[in-house]
Amino acid sequence: MMRPNAPVVDDDEESVRAPDAPQRIRLVEAPPATFDDELGWTDNARIQVAVQISAVLLAATWQGVGERWRPAALALLATHASACGAAQRQRRAPLAAAQVFISTSAVVAFAGASPATRAYVWRSGAFVCYALEALGWHRPVADLVDLAFPRFQHALFATLVVATYVGMPPLYAFAEKLEIDAAAGAPPPGAPSAPEFGPDAVSAKLAAAVLYGGTSLMLGLSASIWYRMYVLAPDLFRVFTTVVVAGVAAGLGLYVGARADDVQALAGATAVSFAVMAYLALDRIWAKRSVVALALGLYPCFALLDRGTFAFACFATQVAVKVHALYDLHVVRGRSRTTARLDHPAAAFLLPSVVA
Repeated sequence: MMRPNAPVVDDDEESVRAPDAPQRIRLVEAPPATFDDELGWTDNARIQVAVQISAVLLAATWQGVGERWRPAALALLATHASACGAAQRQRRAPLAAAQVFISTSAVVAFAGASPATRAYVWRSGAFVCYALEALGWHRPVADLVDLAFPRFQHALFATLVVATYVGMPPLYAFAEKLEIDAAAGAPPPGAPSAPEFGPDAVSAKLAAAVLYGGTSLMLGLSASIWYRMYVLAPDLFRVFTTVVVAGVAAGLGLYVGARADDVQALAGATAVSFAVMAYLALDRIWAKRSVVALALGLYPCFALLDRGTFAFACFATQVAVKVHALYDLHVVRGRSRTTARLDHPAAAFLLPSVVA
């Protein structure tokens, strides 16, 4: 029963109440955003990026290896598969004698096969390379992130330097093709105009939209990210500014001073940027110098060697990075019953799966 002097409250007004304290803090009095909230990466994101970049890179370099280098690349793939097995914490890798027998048999069989069979095996090998990386190195990379993040950074920067030299020519060729297709869509002065919705006109307009629209989108996103970085992390902003300035200077030096072509200048500038970033980010001096030496050492190979030979050099570099990562895992995990017995990176390269 309603009290005689009770105020009459409208139903709509009664259904509205002030937010409780946690909700008010969340909606009204939220703390300012930090760098980790806005631009920071989670460990899972770092792991996924490292694993996928390395997997795609290994498959791409395998596919590009020249004919005369393919038996050697097959032997390196066997070494890489052995390293994947040794990197697993709960699995025993094959014995060293079995590894040598398997890899030697594979090389001999490949050399004696017909050209059609070798081509089929080589195309299938690209999927094997990707699967080994994507499935076999996810847990080892997670261990490196959790137990020894500087060692993970060193391997990631080395992989990015190799990816720059491998990926720059196809990316440049794709962008150049889009630009040529967009320019071809416009009729020359005085010529009759092409049908507005013909196949050629639609293809040219699509190419122009992808090229110029994508460029505008990337510029806008870059400007936004740089602004947020300047507001939230001025120290990191200065680091990235140094990286960009170093890359631009290297590109201009190669293009103007060394008379390098567009692809060589872009690849060299990007690799120098990654090397400078690694030098500023890594803690150990030998790790800094090794990434810089890799960036500078691969450039003459990229500029002077044919594509097949350079792809083999990059494939061998990637296998060496994985073998070194295996040694790092042995150091941070300690020797266990299922961990590979490694005393030196050279021993890891020769016998990567000798079980303790």
